Amino acid sequence: MHAEKNGKKTADYTITAEGEQIDLSFVDEASAYTNDTPYLDENGSTRSEEQAIADSVNTHYLDISNGAYEAAYQLFSSNYQGKNDFGNWKKGVEVNYRNDVSGINIDNFSGDTATVSFSLSSYDANGDIKDFGGKWHMIKENGEWKLDDPEITLR
Repeated sequence: MHAEKNGKKTADYTITAEGEQIDLSFVDEASAYTNDTPYLDENGSTRSEEQAIADSVNTHYLDISNGAYEAAYQLFSSNYQGKNDFGNWKKGVEVNYRNDVSGINIDNFSGDTATVSFSLSSYDANGDIKDFGGKWHMIKENGEWKLDDPEITLR
């Protein structure tokens, strides 16, 4: 029996044994989450606005890790998208296969705007590991929290 992962940006595996082949795809809870999925706390209440804001940041970087570039790009505000072409943005993140987001803090939250600080370790296929820190200024568009204006630096 032989099991093999089908690339760094996938949860797909192929298992072969005695001429038989089985293709498997695993989905973890984090990658299955989308912003339109209600977050339920231990009391069964829907997620808070603060949780929705943090989820947008986490989901954006998780989508990049999983190669879901269109989904990651859709978490940008219309303002950000208007200034950053999808194709050019995608070229800048394709080499990335893993992002570890930590220390998310909602620094400011008022109505339809928020500021989120966080740290990020980014792993590239060429072996580079880069640590970033900073903030995303967020806005709420059509009921969803979007990444609007970054203040992110290499540490």
